[in-house]
Amino acid sequence: MQCLSADERRRAIGLIEAGVPMANVAKLLNCSRETIYNLQSRARRPVQRTDLRLHHRQTRLLWANNHRVSWTGQQWSQVLLTDESRFVISRYGGRMCVYRCRNERFEDQCVHESSNRGYGQTVVWGGITTDHRTALVHIPAD
Repeated sequence: MQCLSADERRRAIGLIEAGVPMANVAKLLNCSRETIYNLQSRARRPVQRTDLRLHHRQTRLLWANNHRVSWTGQQWSQVLLTDESRFVISRYGGRMCVYRCRNERFEDQCVHESSNRGYGQTVVWGGITTDHRTALVHIPAD
């Protein structure tokens, strides 16, 4: 079966909101009931991302554009890429749900931006270069 166009998706959502059974909407649009079911909002976990201000985004983009083509492999081997990951230890972990449709994962209203650390978790940090990697460092949570 083919995918629904944007107009067909809007029409299907309108029919569902008007109370038309999903099976009838699927027959009307010549698609599967699963396709129609996936159009509906369901509780899902929001995407977590670091709260980057406009200035941070602009300086990162400028740096990437300046170094994209002009650097040699030798120069890139001197760069250390780092990252940190948080692991929740407590049972709850502060998880939340948002109601969104499929394919709306990165919409602004479906994203939870965070930059703080809370109780019941641990953070680890590590880094890599082209030839080496750092030891994994445990960062005690505040």
